[in-house]
This record gives sequence, C-alpha cells and structure tokens, in this order.
Amino acid sequence: MKLRPQGADIYVKSAQCYRQSGSLDVAEDMLALASARESGYAEIYREQGAIYEMKGDTRSAAQAYNKYLGLSPNALDRAEIEAKIMRLGN
Repeated sequence: MKLRPQGADIYVKSAQCYRQSGSLDVAEDMLALASARESGYAEIYREQGAIYEMKGDTRSAAQAYNKYLGLSPNALDRAEIEAKIMRLGN
C-alpha cells in the first residue's frame, strides 16, 4: 500500500494550531515545510502574516498578506486582509 504524500495544507493547518497555542517558532517551522512542498500555496502567506503580526513585525506581516492576495486575488477574505494591511500601516 502506498501512502499519498502530504501537501502543503496539512502543514499550514498545523502551523495555525501551533500559532493559536503560542508556539510561534514551531508554527514557522511548519510553514517552512509547507513552502518546501508548494511555495505557491496562498494559505502559507496568510498564516505567515498572522504569525508576523503576533510577533509585532508589522512590515513582514503586510508583505506576507500582500503575497497571499497576489496568489489568491479572489480570496473570500480579501476585504478582511486588505483591512489588516491598512491597519498595519503598510
């Protein structure tokens, strides 16, 4: 029996859980694994933005959110992410 290799989504979901529990370094490690699998997966950058925001790195958060919107221009949460970018001042 062959197991299907995991895509980036499982790592992004893990990163979300780690971020919500306050383990930001582990969350970033999960995103690095996700990026190694599918660097064009937009959700990586939305989660990365949230992590940078929690760390107080507003510039990097805005850059990550902008990359998310660039990869997913029709995102359902586009207005929310644009509002975050404006709030971050970038």
